[in-house]
Amino acid sequence: MGGHTYKALDWSLGGFRIGDVEGTSVAGNMAEVRIIMPFERFDFSFKTTASIRWIDLKTKQAGCQFENLTADQKSTLGFFVASFIKGRTLTVEEAVQSIKPDVDDISVSAEGEVNYKTRWHQLRLVRRIGIQASVAALALVFLFLLLRTVVLSTFSFDSTAAWIDAPPIVLTAPIAGRITSVDVAVGDAVTEGDVLARFRDENLTVELTVAQAELTQLRAAAAGMNEDALERGAALDGQEALAQIELDEARARLLAAQGVFETRQEEYNRAEALVERGAVPARTLDEAERNLIEASLAFDVARAEVRSAEAVRDIAQNGYFFGTSRIAGDDPGSLARSVEELEQRIVVQEALVKALEERMQASILFSPCDCIVTELPRRRGERLAIGQNVMFLSEIQETPHLVAFVTHREAAALAQGQKVSVRLSDGTVDENAIVSTISTHPTPTNARLLSSRGHEPSLLAEVSIALTEDVDTLVRSPVDVIFVQSPWLWLERMLYLDF
Repeated sequence: MGGHTYKALDWSLGGFRIGDVEGTSVAGNMAEVRIIMPFERFDFSFKTTASIRWIDLKTKQAGCQFENLTADQKSTLGFFVASFIKGRTLTVEEAVQSIKPDVDDISVSAEGEVNYKTRWHQLRLVRRIGIQASVAALALVFLFLLLRTVVLSTFSFDSTAAWIDAPPIVLTAPIAGRITSVDVAVGDAVTEGDVLARFRDENLTVELTVAQAELTQLRAAAAGMNEDALERGAALDGQEALAQIELDEARARLLAAQGVFETRQEEYNRAEALVERGAVPARTLDEAERNLIEASLAFDVARAEVRSAEAVRDIAQNGYFFGTSRIAGDDPGSLARSVEELEQRIVVQEALVKALEERMQASILFSPCDCIVTELPRRRGERLAIGQNVMFLSEIQETPHLVAFVTHREAAALAQGQKVSVRLSDGTVDENAIVSTISTHPTPTNARLLSSRGHEPSLLAEVSIALTEDVDTLVRSPVDVIFVQSPWLWLERMLYLDF
């Protein structure tokens, strides 16, 4: 095939398996092949077309299926197959006579064909007894193979279809909304974290937009209030400095007025004492009294000016502009409190926006593992409730599971825990696989796969099988399963005519 000669690892009328595959052929390609069957002293060969059904790059093996065998080709090939199974020794003459005259491109070549018949007759004359013994031995072998075939056909049967299976991973809608995109297709291999689908919740989108707008407004208001507070604080600092200067000057005048008042008080006291003794005239006391009254009035005025300057300074310190009417509560302290309250509202609004954004992020469906997409029951644009199934995945990993399908009549002959023989796609055989469960109805996913492969699901039962060892192969890889029923169960069914 393709200019290379291969030895068949196993073969039948349906196809063959070969090893040490060379070239760049891929599964699905068609190939022109010449089948050569070497016998003793002659070869049987024919040309045909085969399709490459699968290729295992690790073992370099490939499975091929005959595509265009004619009825005569099948009959001729079947003759050699039957002869091989029965252990029959073929002669060149028998091989030539078995070939149909209308079969194209089939040939038999023999080494020493001219004197072969002569040597054969000499062998019959010289070793008649040995040949008779050989014929008897071949007859026994044929009888054994015939009985084995009858027993196997009676107590065993093959699965209608079977493939590697794994528990599916079901992904559901994370939110209630519409599917805006499906980013994968059936059969795609995805890795953990890949985006599989996206959803959109109109109400959530509107809520997030409004929350973001309110957050923007709050931040703008906070920026304006901070700027206003800085401007007012700078202005108040200047007013407070001027008020402090005026207060210091008023206090200095108060001290001076107090000193004059105390001096005038002492002068009045001395004049009063001198008038009582008659040392000075009464007008001296009157003049001292007038001076005291004037000093007292000046002292009162100075104290009033100090109180006024203190009030001006307190007003500046409390945030009120001197000489400008201010609304109560609009001082820097109140303004700072307003800014603090606004900042707290911003923190709350930011938390709300973050929560809404996380909910929006949750509307994206991510792959939970390295998987293969096996089913997509939903399409873009569908509206789903939270928790509804969106897609099914199968994890890429070693698995001990496979599923086989048999008729309901054949399923009745099976039991849980029964051993079965399984041939995997790489040619290995597991003789100790165990039947796990038997269901008369295939699952919806498997039913669709059966329908796509030309089988009627309603006529088949689903049998789950556990292998003795995990297999590292793709999910849905085909396998061959042979079921052997109990002879006692077969006998019971036969006696009760339960067919």
